[in-house]
Amino acid sequence: MVSKNQIALMQMVSSADPIANMQQLREQLAAYDFAAVKMLVLPENFAAYGSPNYQRIAQQEGVALIHWLTTREAPADSIIGQLVQLAQSHKIWIVAGTLPIASDQVNSKPTATTLVIDDQGELQGRYDKIHLFDALVADSQSHYRESDTYQHGRGLTVVDTPLGRLGLAVCYDLRFAEMFACLRQMGAELIALPSAFTWVTGKAHWRSLVQARAIETGCYFLAPNQGGQHNEKRKTWGHSMIVNPWGDVVAEMDEGPGMVTAAMELEAIHFARRSLPTQHHRISRRVNITGLN
Repeated sequence: MVSKNQIALMQMVSSADPIANMQQLREQLAAYDFAAVKMLVLPENFAAYGSPNYQRIAQQEGVALIHWLTTREAPADSIIGQLVQLAQSHKIWIVAGTLPIASDQVNSKPTATTLVIDDQGELQGRYDKIHLFDALVADSQSHYRESDTYQHGRGLTVVDTPLGRLGLAVCYDLRFAEMFACLRQMGAELIALPSAFTWVTGKAHWRSLVQARAIETGCYFLAPNQGGQHNEKRKTWGHSMIVNPWGDVVAEMDEGPGMVTAAMELEAIHFARRSLPTQHHRISRRVNITGLN
């Protein structure tokens, strides 16, 4: 019997069309051998990249999520329902990040939400993106104002999985080291970072930041990215990668759609944390930081 201890990251070049994106997802899954794979991590905005209909999608998926939680059956025509079916049919956990999900508050913005679905099609965790990308970038898009579209998430999430304790983050979160220190304190051994890093910021910072966060936390870092030309204004960096707790890139691809996989080795986590026990050396354990001057 094949041991299912591998994780796969799917790199996509998603469009604004959810139907086309879900078809791309199904085709990639159908062409791949998941005999040894326990978990699949999707990139940010995998189902609808830059869609002008995000509010409609958010309403649809918000209703589907509530229906799923109350009846344990997700509507088959929803994106969530399709993910549940894929998790069940391929017998894999799916970290689906991100979908716009309507809030239960009237007239409020949706959240950019990552869902963790187990191999039985059950919801095991949810994370709403905290740090929204409001930035100036020297590309054709120029101005990014994610907070015009979404509301900030309010809490951190760590999920128990067969491969270890999984912390969740999304894209721009990567730049906030304190968030990952908190995930480590919450017991994270793996961290998933669904992303859609721009080509400009990705070229400058993607590899350095992903490796730094893996080293700082002593965690495996699972970083699937969008990777290509989405429209006349938007191009993403790609270079989806799995980085081990020592900071080594153990799997990576360039641009375009595809898959990267690697086996998870718990001993790599133990080795990194024994060698560099930074969790026990943190200044916050020894110093009243508010008293520093």
